[in-house]
Amino acid sequence: MRARRPGGHRQLAPRRQGCPGRGVPQRVRRPTTGQSAVEGCHRYPPGGSQLWRRRAPKCIRIHGRTPDDRHPRASDQTGCGRHHSTVTEPPALDGLLVVDKPAGPTSHDIVAIARRALRIRKIGHLGTLDPMASGVLPLVVGRATRLATLFTGARKQYEAVIRLGLVTDSYDITGSVVGGSDADGATLPRTARPTDDEIRRTAIGFTGSHPQRPPPVSAKKVGGVRAYKLARRNAPVELAPVTVTIDTLSILAIDGMRLRCRLVCSSGFYVRSLAHDLGERLGCGACLETLRRERHGPFGLEDVVTLTALVEQGATASTRVVPMDRLARDLPQVVVTAAGARRTAHGHPLGQGDCAPGTEPPTWVFSGRLRIVDEGGRLLAIAEPGADRLLHPKIVLV
Repeated sequence: MRARRPGGHRQLAPRRQGCPGRGVPQRVRRPTTGQSAVEGCHRYPPGGSQLWRRRAPKCIRIHGRTPDDRHPRASDQTGCGRHHSTVTEPPALDGLLVVDKPAGPTSHDIVAIARRALRIRKIGHLGTLDPMASGVLPLVVGRATRLATLFTGARKQYEAVIRLGLVTDSYDITGSVVGGSDADGATLPRTARPTDDEIRRTAIGFTGSHPQRPPPVSAKKVGGVRAYKLARRNAPVELAPVTVTIDTLSILAIDGMRLRCRLVCSSGFYVRSLAHDLGERLGCGACLETLRRERHGPFGLEDVVTLTALVEQGATASTRVVPMDRLARDLPQVVVTAAGARRTAHGHPLGQGDCAPGTEPPTWVFSGRLRIVDEGGRLLAIAEPGADRLLHPKIVLV
């Protein structure tokens, strides 16, 4: 049994009007406004007091409206008295930008600079160019990144200077010298060095297809690890040879122990390995001194924008972006109707009935990839023919 408090237990406060409950104070409810929140639904008789609320603020859109919105808001229509301000965003930028990469930065550094300059995150390059190399570096922007696979096997053209008499661990002039006729302590007499005719004949002998071993300092992976990371740890790197092709190789000049040449080669070809292999065949050793890429597929030095101009112009450099409609022009083209364009956007296969009138190909027989465009010439997709005699969109761009 609870003991009695001295002086008795605490008494509850008397009830106050408007506070039903054992003396516990409660909030007095504000009287209703007398009007319904929804116009036309008169929950209360008309003529009540005015609403106790302020007017809603003006609507400010987070994303700007594009001209091709299918369902404009009622407030944007003629006759509406309200005005809504909009926060505009930069227009979508899709295409290809060819940058003249200087020697020094990596290809990823150029991508990062382009992202900041154009204020676009979705940018990538079509093929790594060594830090010591310069020249054509195509960047795909926006939805054009989906077309990167179309250019992975493109031919490339280089101008290179090969330094005879030096062998480095990276096969280029930036590496550590590990041998060669001109290296410290070399025992090869000067009279045993190759003549110009020997250099010319041996270099041209690399023309055609042959196996090539990539340099130990390269982006190739060995057991899931980049080869250059293993080389930095002084770990042994053994890369398997890869079959490559040199279409043409021309000797531009021979100046003592320096050979300047121009070559057109297949994708995956290492000019550093060419220099190293040339030095081994000549017996004096060699490494790559300078390298400039003059062409990547259909894009050459005449299409480039310098890195300085890209940084200075910023977003205005977007005028140098090649639009997607001008890409992959070497592929056959099929023009589709509006209904065919909708089917293409959903990835549905296309038949002859989807072709625009008067643009049907003479035969519905295709091999390889082809472009799907609408009647306005806009590139919609890259398609491939199937065994069902239908065109199947593989890369949808809309």
